[in-house]
Amino acid sequence: MSSAARYYRSYIGVPLTTPDGHDIGTLCAADIIPRQHSNDKVERMEQLETLVIYELEFRQQAKIDHLIGALTRSVFSEEVQKAMAFI
Repeated sequence: MSSAARYYRSYIGVPLTTPDGHDIGTLCAADIIPRQHSNDKVERMEQLETLVIYELEFRQQAKIDHLIGALTRSVFSEEVQKAMAFI
């Protein structure tokens, strides 16, 4: 446990689950001030989770040209740059 985590007095979190059912992380908020989390706050966190998953899915879809199934030019260029860094 990090030294900062010992001082958290409030935590709220929701799982980030992809549409195909994979849990990929957690969207959370923590604070050093004790807080009560109402059902309304939990619902807002769940709405934010939905937005985060949509954004991640959109970014993933934007990496592939769906007509030919290949990486888009910008993603291909990034991958080439990463590969060249290892040479």
